[in-house]
Amino acid sequence: MRASSGTAVAVSDADLVDAGIQLARDEGLFIAPEGAACVVALEKLIAGGFLKRHERIVIYNTGAGVKYLEAYGLRSSLGLPVSSV
Repeated sequence: MRASSGTAVAVSDADLVDAGIQLARDEGLFIAPEGAACVVALEKLIAGGFLKRHERIVIYNTGAGVKYLEAYGLRSSLGLPVSSV
């Protein structure tokens, strides 16, 4: 990462599940939690100034949320609030 001037970001399980639920609700995209983690990481990188909103940014997702119904369903069935990403 140093050689490319890159960085890394930690994302909590709760935040990535929240992001997955929000993407399904707001955008109609039911993506895998690891893809949702990229959305949370993006917001953190923008907030921290590492990335700028005007830059072209691609988030590549290859997983489907249907493979993770238990993770998403548990969050919803417990009545836990979904925070805004």
